[in-house]
Amino acid sequence: MDDQRQSVFVSYSFDDSRVAELLADALRQAGREPWLASERLKPGDDLYGSVAKAIDRAGAVVLIIPAGRPSEWLLREWELAIRARWNRGETRLLPVLMPGATIPSFLAGRGGVPLPSDERDWRPMMQSVARMAEYVLPPDVPVNRTGGPRRLQALGRDAAALAAPVSNEGDKS
Repeated sequence: MDDQRQSVFVSYSFDDSRVAELLADALRQAGREPWLASERLKPGDDLYGSVAKAIDRAGAVVLIIPAGRPSEWLLREWELAIRARWNRGETRLLPVLMPGATIPSFLAGRGGVPLPSDERDWRPMMQSVARMAEYVLPPDVPVNRTGGPRRLQALGRDAAALAAPVSNEGDKS
């Protein structure tokens, strides 16, 4: 695996910085290189360009899903992560759900790592996520891209709708 695939982009909201920092520590211990905006970006940097480049180069993207509504910026990061997965096929998307969060509809079927309410239990969970980030599909493994363009079009058109929680109660006739 080349050096850039050792990189793991961590997408998180400011309110979830503590989880991102714990995850960064676990990733470093696992020999991975975390990319956190708080550590990498400096005043005057091209925010969108820097983040897009980091996501494109990452072997994995951890999406820390907030309990509340995701910010517009977080939705942009998620869109970039989906595009990287679609374009290259080897970018691993790893959702981590904050306590009280639900999996967004665009990640339905992918599952996620739900964090327990007690912060003292977060460190072992972050170590598990760091281990999951180690596995990246080799380039010769075919990728199932069913529904990809439609999802990307919808994400560009209305990203907030895709961030809505998945409901299993809608099919009552």
